Amino acid sequence: MNKNINSEIKNLRINRGFKTRGALMRSIEKYLKENNKKKIGDKTIQRMENDLVASENTINVVAAVLNVNPEELKDRGQTPPKKKIPEEAYSTINLKRLETVSSNYFKDNFSESEKRKFILELGSNTKGGQIQAVKQFMSLVDSYAKLSTNIIDQIKSDEFGESSLIGQKLEIESEINFHIENLKSGCGWELNDEMYWIPSYINEGPTNPIYIYFDTHPYTTYWPTPEEFYLSKIAESPSGGFSKIFDGSCEKRDIFNEILYHPSQSQTFVLAPYSWLYSIFLISNESNIEKLTYKNMVSKIVMLEWQRVADSGHYKVLEPKNNIIGKTFKGLFDNILADIVRGVDDLPKNYIEDSDFTKIYKAEKPIFSDEDQLKDWVEYLDGTTAKELEPYMSKDLLDDFKKNIKSKNSVELHKKLLIYKKEKKENEKVGEFFLRKKWNK
Repeated sequence: MNKNINSEIKNLRINRGFKTRGALMRSIEKYLKENNKKKIGDKTIQRMENDLVASENTINVVAAVLNVNPEELKDRGQTPPKKKIPEEAYSTINLKRLETVSSNYFKDNFSESEKRKFILELGSNTKGGQIQAVKQFMSLVDSYAKLSTNIIDQIKSDEFGESSLIGQKLEIESEINFHIENLKSGCGWELNDEMYWIPSYINEGPTNPIYIYFDTHPYTTYWPTPEEFYLSKIAESPSGGFSKIFDGSCEKRDIFNEILYHPSQSQTFVLAPYSWLYSIFLISNESNIEKLTYKNMVSKIVMLEWQRVADSGHYKVLEPKNNIIGKTFKGLFDNILADIVRGVDDLPKNYIEDSDFTKIYKAEKPIFSDEDQLKDWVEYLDGTTAKELEPYMSKDLLDDFKKNIKSKNSVELHKKLLIYKKEKKENEKVGEFFLRKKWNK
């Protein structure tokens, strides 16, 4: 068979978040199983990457897992030339299993975000009431966000005698944690007398655990904005960026009651930069998801063009360097937005949706060499404070550990780690420490 695979396939795989061929294989195996397709061996993928040869079936399967067009995997010399498109930037969202919203990590990151996105992948085996419980969870998160981001109420709650906000937050935190725990247990849910979904502990066959993953992710895009609004924004700040979306639904007037914008009137719109920090929630029945990747064609381009606007203080002088920011359209907002969604003038997609994401899985049974195991132990123990370790280990053991960490004496450190392993088996507190640090962080 002649070579028919793009020579950049390894880079494409890495850019899609699969650093190793093994990581790709795990997702391929899962995809084939879920779609009742014939198995593909590791040697087939190895031949595809090293010898640049693959069947149409293999190409289609790998493309589906990488979430790309199959044509991108083929040798470009054997496919019709394509119109040049803007450089694609690939984004990664490293996920953490959400066990509680009471942790500082969640609170610090969630409170900084301006938008939230729920990605639902519950499969077909949901138990009674689980979908309704997930909806309830999402509603609770939105309620919690309103309490967490209202800075005026936050300051008022610091006054003596003003404890209602604190009480509301604690109550919602507790309710969210309750949902996280019981969704993970895999039980069914039922309506109580108050028309609220609660766990049902009646044995109804196999459980269906639902896991919630979380992280924050910055996203920058462009949006049609009335030219007067963008000019005013640049006058306020050279960068002229927005964070609140312009939806075009209501008329806008200035301080003299003159109409600045009316939905039924044609006017000039400028593609302006918008930026948000998203809170990402992946709700899934899969327990070993490590991260999400998505093909992001817009953020890198917009950031570069946005910087040009900030440097020059205007957008009109930047043509033709800027292909997006500063581009103007005349007409009705709804019509212009519809044209953008359809890809007018080869503009890249300016929003993200669930189908854009690709899941990357953890290895279910990692096998480490002695050296890799040593590095693994050092990675999660190094930097641990003495105060955190004191409840679990003796002072002598702790001092020895810290000394060997600093000296990087790998032989001695390995011996100490063997002691810790033994301690883990024999001492409940040490076992608790290791479980918390290594598997639940």
